[in-house]
Amino acid sequence: MVSERSKYCCPTCGHPVLPTDPLAILPPTQRAIFDVIYAAGQAGVTREAITQSVYGKTVDGGPMSWRQLVSVHLIGINHRIRFLNLKITSDRSRPKSYFVSPLRDFRDKSSQKSRTKSTVRATVNSGVR
Repeated sequence: MVSERSKYCCPTCGHPVLPTDPLAILPPTQRAIFDVIYAAGQAGVTREAITQSVYGKTVDGGPMSWRQLVSVHLIGINHRIRFLNLKITSDRSRPKSYFVSPLRDFRDKSSQKSRTKSTVRATVNSGVR
């Protein structure tokens, strides 16, 4: 049996290799959830619809704590797709709709803040009012 770790390593040198499908890093349930949300586009999809799409075909109808389970899976998906500069977000309406959006680069904001702070300090220190 091939271990999960060696699945993405070169068999010769052991160097990490990205799979041809970057979303192959998602476990099957998280991949199904991501596919449902991605297919919905910017219109989004509710947690109930996600649960129905992923667990609707199971004999028992899915987990009893489906709200919490979907939330936990969404956190896990966001951790795994971060390197693709994507994240799953929701609007603030009721019921919430989840959709895939680009991840903002927070380093740009922090560098802007540091530049702004240094500009303010230089202005204050020079006595310009």
